[in-house]
Amino acid sequence: MSIISSKANAESEGHLNALYKEFHPDKSEETMREFDTGATRNTDTDKLDFEGFFSPLVFKRCAEYLNKHRVQADGKLRDSDNWQKGIPFIVYMKSLWRHFLDMWTAHRLSSDKPRTKHDDEDFEEAICAVIFNASGYLHELLKVKSEPQKPQPETIPEIERDEDGHWLDYS
Repeated sequence: MSIISSKANAESEGHLNALYKEFHPDKSEETMREFDTGATRNTDTDKLDFEGFFSPLVFKRCAEYLNKHRVQADGKLRDSDNWQKGIPFIVYMKSLWRHFLDMWTAHRLSSDKPRTKHDDEDFEEAICAVIFNASGYLHELLKVKSEPQKPQPETIPEIERDEDGHWLDYS
């Protein structure tokens, strides 16, 4: 094994340990709680409260929206997790802005008058699209953040930089 791959493996293992610790904090400092039944558990004050942080109504509505939009322009049905293969940041951002504009417009136009069922559905679809694009963007950002740093070559071909020395984006 080369020094570079050995170092990369060590960094990867260190990163995995850090991720584990993030989701499994040191329990030695926790205190116990006892229920009326006599059952005991560690306290949950430092644990993520997914049940409290998220709305099942929103998750269900977003899933309905995403399922509806699985049918592609060619008529084929894409896998529900197809987006996890990777979509460029700029694609998420452009789509996010389009759908946010739809959401904002619907909000402004309907804030002082009753909406129809059709208006509500369009408004909900725009909100779901905003949530999807923001979530997808965050997903890609977290993927980049969680990847171990790869060793960089000593020389970087000039073709990959512009005249000001900035990296060129081919996405």
